[in-house]
Amino acid sequence: MTKFFERKRIKLRNEIRYTKIMDSDFSRGIENKIQSFTNNHVNAVVINFVDMIAHSRSDNAILKEIAPGWTPAEVQELTEPRLIIAEDLKEMELL
Repeated sequence: MTKFFERKRIKLRNEIRYTKIMDSDFSRGIENKIQSFTNNHVNAVVINFVDMIAHSRSDNAILKEIAPGWTPAEVQELTEPRLIIAEDLKEMELL
């Protein structure tokens, strides 16, 4: 990218800042630091979108067991993240 600006005879006031977003947690951290990006003349942000999609299921909670008398819908109402209902959802055995 530096070569591109040199060929176009564009003089930058400081170095290019490169940021690679690897996952959704890292991207949330970037939101908190976005104001610091204004100090740079050029910011290059690369989003590793394919990996984020491939691993996005891990960001969701998987409901594997449920208390007797509860439905998955009732549990979802009380839970902030979207739940993935396990195909082999089991009822808890209370002793």
